[in-house]
Amino acid sequence: MTERPQSHRKAGRRSAFFYESFASLKEDFMVRTLHRLTEEEGIRVYLVGGVLRDAALRGRWTKDYDVVTEDGPERVAMWIAGKFGAKGFLMDPERDIWRVVKKRGSPQFTIDIAPIDGATIEEDLRKRDFTINSLAVDIERLYCSPTLSVLDPAGGTEDLRQRRLRLTSPDGFKRDPLRLLRALRLCQLHHLRLERTTRRLIKEQAPLIKGVAPERIKEELLIIFSHTGTARTIKELFRLNLVEYILPELNSWRQCRGYDILSHSLKTLEEAEGVLEDQLMREFPSLKEHFGGELPSGVTRGAVFKLAALLHDCGKPATMKVEKGELKFWGHDVEGERLSKNILKRLRVGRKISNIVSTIVRNHHRLFTLIQLEKPTDRAKNHFFNALGGELGLDLLCLGIADARATRGGEDPELYAFVKEMLIFYFEVYTRERPEPILDGHEIMEIFGVEQGPMVGRIKRKIEEGVEKGIVRDKESAIEYVREWLKGECSG
Repeated sequence: MTERPQSHRKAGRRSAFFYESFASLKEDFMVRTLHRLTEEEGIRVYLVGGVLRDAALRGRWTKDYDVVTEDGPERVAMWIAGKFGAKGFLMDPERDIWRVVKKRGSPQFTIDIAPIDGATIEEDLRKRDFTINSLAVDIERLYCSPTLSVLDPAGGTEDLRQRRLRLTSPDGFKRDPLRLLRALRLCQLHHLRLERTTRRLIKEQAPLIKGVAPERIKEELLIIFSHTGTARTIKELFRLNLVEYILPELNSWRQCRGYDILSHSLKTLEEAEGVLEDQLMREFPSLKEHFGGELPSGVTRGAVFKLAALLHDCGKPATMKVEKGELKFWGHDVEGERLSKNILKRLRVGRKISNIVSTIVRNHHRLFTLIQLEKPTDRAKNHFFNALGGELGLDLLCLGIADARATRGGEDPELYAFVKEMLIFYFEVYTRERPEPILDGHEIMEIFGVEQGPMVGRIKRKIEEGVEKGIVRDKESAIEYVREWLKGECSG
């Protein structure tokens, strides 16, 4: 028997691979709709990009579609919108890309329609970022041919089979430097490995990303922190020198002699990801709900928690000193708060995320202060959550577990038990009933002879401080504590 040429064998493997992955392609509601479009309007359209990639890698179809057409994208968009009673609009005027969105009822979907970029569909596909995104299916031929025909000019099918990420063209990163970061994000989300040349080019061309707008970098980073595998991807940022240009404030971690802040921070991030999948989430469903909740920006609390875990010790390099042969980091929490705010401001993540992260960084030792008390009272526990605005205390408790695991190489049973005790207190006591203040404003003015104004607030905060330290437990100890403080104020 004559052996088939290698090119024929490759074509056979490609067809078989996609036949298994795309067995239900013709049954997809949007693909059927696009086929009707070709029949009724005589418009040629191609299904491209991520929807084909995801079907091949995951064996299921997403509801986010990308289509290119040889005819006007607006005509295609308005036709689809009319069929579903959906909204169509011009998303990118510069490139004439239209979007149709249907968020209510059934089916729900998003479809982007773009003109072919080039003289042919093959030229369009060769301009795309990575080979696994450079695939297309001709909708008309899909229903005319008994075999599935996938347009694959860059060899993306074999890369999908190998779960490998490869640049479509050698100048791919120069054409859009954001692809340097997107490559790592795609590897994380789809469990891919970087092809050797692509990996080398990322390391060599990392400085190019300096020219990318902060908003675009922010979007990629938030996606990275929103999915599992964040710690592995951040490690890659360091290995491939991207961190030097994306998060230059963290680059000094490599040179921090005497204390391996890089390893500790990456390990804390890794442990923070583990905490989000921990037994605690099963024991406290409301805790899992907390981290799954979305901020107005659409980012989950879990993603922001992981970002704070990475940055929690970012103030240490600037404050590190050796005193009597021991490393000290006095004020690293305050410096960390300042630095984290600067980082997030530069990335333009928004005030809400910045405030959450910087507050966690500023207070990440508060849990360890509380656990040192012999037996923290309910008032001390209440103050812990009050000082953090309530639910942010949940983030601090979980960060405490991650930080301890990263530091000690394992679980701290005493800390873990205390965190559970604090969680029970939060969900069963704190959120249902708030204790009355030890001394209210009128009592403070009467006992200490001060007038209504800022001094009353200062005394209240001093009492709360005493509660957290375990010094203040009732009215008598509060009065004594404040009087001692006032003596110092007067003598100073």
